[in-house]
Amino acid sequence: MQKNSWLMLLLITGIAFLAFYYAGLGFNGIITMIRFMALSGFLLLCVSLIIGPLTVLYPAKFAALIEPRRAVGLSAFVFIILHFALVMSNYFGWDFAKVFGAFELAVGIPAILILIALAITSSDWAVKKLENRVWKIVQNLNYV
Repeated sequence: MQKNSWLMLLLITGIAFLAFYYAGLGFNGIITMIRFMALSGFLLLCVSLIIGPLTVLYPAKFAALIEPRRAVGLSAFVFIILHFALVMSNYFGWDFAKVFGAFELAVGIPAILILIALAITSSDWAVKKLENRVWKIVQNLNYV
């Protein structure tokens, strides 16, 4: 089995465990979905962030994981956007004034904006249009 396949298998297994864990906690459906989306997005984001340093430190073992890293990062983006949409619709009714009143949520808005910029610039078209230096700066915002 290729390294890419092992990575995807591990990620799907981790997300499935999260789903089973939250399904067994007895929360109502929307709370379960909100927490599942948040943790799944966080898991995928952490995996996409660790692939870069691993390929620098151990290129022989982890160089093959550079290719699926974009897919993992975009999957993290999808889960996090779904989490954001569920929270905004169910808790805040899309009222951003309430969001900026809570510190934890006010920190989440810049994080969402950074993730949107990362998702937009992760396409092949954006890599070609942006200079390599500018593209690298935008992609390194992910580590913030």
